[in-house]
Formats: sequence, C-alpha cells, structure tokens
Amino acid sequence: MTNLITIEQYELVVGFTPDFIKSEVKISVQKPLEKVELLLDSNNSIDSIFSPEAPGSFSRESGNKLSVVFNNPVQEFCIRYEIPHIDNRYILPGTYHFPVFSNSCFYPEIKLRILHDPSLKWITNSVHLQDEFYTVDSLKHLVIAWEPHNQAQHILLKVKGEQVWADEATIDLFQELDIVMEIRRFLSFYYTLFDRSLELTIVSLDQLPARALSYKSIALIDTGLCKRPSLLLYQYLFHEVIHQEIGVHTTFTGLGKLWLLESFTEFLQLLYLQERFGSTFIQAQLEYYYRLYRENQGSATAPSISGFDDSDAENIQAFLSVICGKGTLVFYALYQKFIRDKSLLRKMIKEFAGYGHCISLSDFKMILTQNLPGEIDKFFSEYIESNDADMQEIRKLMRG
Repeated sequence: MTNLITIEQYELVVGFTPDFIKSEVKISVQKPLEKVELLLDSNNSIDSIFSPEAPGSFSRESGNKLSVVFNNPVQEFCIRYEIPHIDNRYILPGTYHFPVFSNSCFYPEIKLRILHDPSLKWITNSVHLQDEFYTVDSLKHLVIAWEPHNQAQHILLKVKGEQVWADEATIDLFQELDIVMEIRRFLSFYYTLFDRSLELTIVSLDQLPARALSYKSIALIDTGLCKRPSLLLYQYLFHEVIHQEIGVHTTFTGLGKLWLLESFTEFLQLLYLQERFGSTFIQAQLEYYYRLYRENQGSATAPSISGFDDSDAENIQAFLSVICGKGTLVFYALYQKFIRDKSLLRKMIKEFAGYGHCISLSDFKMILTQNLPGEIDKFFSEYIESNDADMQEIRKLMRG
C-alpha cells in the first residue's frame, strides 16, 4: 500500500500575458522524499526544479508523468515552468496545469498568487484574499481564464441566492428579453429542486473548447453565442446553471455517467421550459430531440445509453444521437411514465447525499426503484441498457 504523502504547504504563482503562461510552485512535505513522481501536462516546458536542501534532476516519462530525483531526501522543492498559450489560453479543470503527486496525498488549502497583464479581462473561481493573493481548496476545480482583447459583445452575470446582477452591456445584448427577470424566474424553478444557494458568475470568453462550460461557481459561455441571445439563454445558459448541482456538486461515475450528467441536465432545463412556455413549445422541443437522435444515428450501431462512455463521446454524431437526443427523450419518458411530480423528483435528488454526491447508474436505478411504483427494471432494460429500443412508445409519451 502506498504511504500517504502529507503536503504541508502548496504555494502557486501564476503569471500570464497574451503570449504565455508562467507558473512557479513551491511544495513542502511532512516527511523527506528523495524521489517524487508528479503529474504535469506535457505541453509545459520545465525551466527548473530545485530544492534548497539538495540538488536534483528530472525526467519526462510517458504522457504527463514527471519524475524528480534529489541527491538527498528533501522536504521542500520548487518547480518553474511555462507554456505558450496561443491555442491553450485557459486554465480549466481536466488538465494537469499544476503538478500533483501521482500517488495518494493529503493537500492543504492552496495559496495562490495571480500576476497578469493589466490590460487583460480575466476571471477566476478562487477565493480572493487581498491584492493579487487568492486561495483554493482543490486544484481539480481551479479556473483562471482571460481575454487578450476586449470584446464588443460580452456577458457578465452574477447570481447569489435569488439575487441577479448584470452589467449594462449584458442588459443591452438581451434587450427585450430582460435577462435579469428571466434568470430570476428560472431560479424560482431551480430552488424547487435544489436546496443549496447558488453563488455563480457567468461570463463570455472567446475560443472556448465548447460552446458552454460549467465549473465550481463559474459558467463560461462562448462569445460567439452573443450573436443569438435567445438561443444562448434558452438552450445553453439554464443548462449550465443546472450543472452547478448536476455535474459540479453531484458527480457521476461509470458507464452511463454521460446520460446522468448531460441528458438529466437537459431534461431539467426542458422541465423548466415546459413551465415557462407551455405544451406547444415543448412539443417542438421534443421533436427537436427526436431529430437529433434520428439524424445522427449514422451507419454504425450506436452503443446503448448504459454502454456509452467517454471514448464514444469523441464521436460527435454518436453523442448528439445517444445522449443529446435519445437520452433526453428517455429522461422525459421516465418522468412522464413514473415520476410525474416535481416534489418526488426533488426527494430523489436529495437522496444523492446518501451516496456522497457521487452517483453511478446502478445507484440512480436503486433510488428510482425505492421511490417509484412500476417496472423500473423493464424500462431500464428496454430503453437504457438496450441499443435497439423501440422509440414508438417514447413518441407516444412525447405526444401526450
């Protein structure tokens, strides 16, 4: 069994300009180490690794692995590195932007100093202490993003509890939609399902890896969507807000996790839009999901919902068909056939806490079985575990 490494101090300095990102990390450990195995994104160029206690050397292994060996055991060492970010502008979860131990570790609260070109518009979800000093409880959630140029059209929204604030440019962008009122209306729905109070910043940035992304206390919207405010609001923004609970606070694991993450989130947005606009609007939306399913099936046999994994998601057509299209419709059918009541849905969501807010497909099925009458096993077998489900029954439920 690997011994637990206790990190006593993790201090991080990040500096960025329009041309590069430079980072320096100082790490102090409780027990001296002679060899350190770290994970750090391979795009980073190491400037130096040193310790005041002993000289050392480093080598790159396969992928993101970085091996550091010191002449004598040390308790403190520093790593300096940089990366050009012409095509990698943002520090987002999912990449080893900062060195982490490859074996078991206990991390303290991380001290963070952010230095930047004062002309850049930027944002972070770390907690501001004073001046350029911040703190973050986990590197897994850290976001630092910036724009090299001021955008003529942009979004800046802040939500705290039931309060909503938008800057003037955002209000002008949405014009007659009254963005503040629309989000307040949505929050009335949101809090019928979720207990935790939201504290969220929503901002638009250029050249995101997806049209919209949600991380802890921050949602990023691609600037290109500013050209279509209605689409942005009703297809993307509410979806990303829901991800604060379904995806950030509660995570999903194992096969079928993308159905729970994305299809469930899309269904909850649909449930709100049904309340907001009524049955005629929803019928059009349901037909839209059905078209996504049918038109992106392709010639190859698509995996079942329960068999769909991260490697399948790399095929955008399969993702649109199975998760965005069929997956959303199956959640809609599950609700219409078995759940039917928003208060019962809220009760089941609250039960996520009993699983440590990390849910597998079998966990979700267990929650359904314990709360709902009816043939949940049969429904799962036909629509979730099979890749050749008869969608005619779903079509009937779509049409009421």
